[in-house]
Amino acid sequence: MLAGLTIGLFVAFLIYLRNLPSAETPGKQTGQTAEDQSGRPKPVFNFYEILPELEVIVPELEVSTRGDDPPSKPEPPAPTPQLQQGEKFILQAGSFNQFEEADKLKAHLALLGVE
Repeated sequence: MLAGLTIGLFVAFLIYLRNLPSAETPGKQTGQTAEDQSGRPKPVFNFYEILPELEVIVPELEVSTRGDDPPSKPEPPAPTPQLQQGEKFILQAGSFNQFEEADKLKAHLALLGVE
């Protein structure tokens, strides 16, 4: 296994050395474009077309509070309807890959008095 690893690393090193630019001919390829040097086509940047499609409209309230003027008090949100007797709701506080992380958050919320 050690011999196979050594041979693999040696081959990778040889490939790395082969891809390095040559020190003997530093000015030989100065007139060529980047496309000619690497043999690959240049990347096409189409963000001028994509960005307008991803435009996000910012609410007027947020624009007025972030201006150069001193922030004015935003209007309070409309009151929410009260729950009827016996009604319950569920609020997701997080999503975790590990059970331990979720359990820690559950314990933290329990200490705050949230069921």
